[in-house]
Amino acid sequence: MARYFFNTVGSDLTRDTTGEEFATVREARIEAVRFAADVLRDNPSIIWEGHDFRVEVTDGKDLMLFTVIILGTDSPALAEHNLAGLAAGKWPAPRDSNPRPSGSKPDALSN
Repeated sequence: MARYFFNTVGSDLTRDTTGEEFATVREARIEAVRFAADVLRDNPSIIWEGHDFRVEVTDGKDLMLFTVIILGTDSPALAEHNLAGLAAGKWPAPRDSNPRPSGSKPDALSN
């Protein structure tokens, strides 16, 4: 059985100094995903703090074998939403709180 080390990388690096033994790489990969889920369950804001979150799995010689990467990204559509409403916990924000009469063009197209 091989020993695998599960290091976390986000805003800082946390090295696993103990590791765990698994019979196969497949088992270690599954554990890496479970480990990432456990960390994010306790600290879900990590991926929204401007950093990706990674679990870098290494062997006993510190050779990186594989990585689980979790990254939160905002869609450009988010800019269309009322961010003040979002901050106040009103999600989703109304798409248009001041409806235009039918047939009128949106402000950006009315020029």
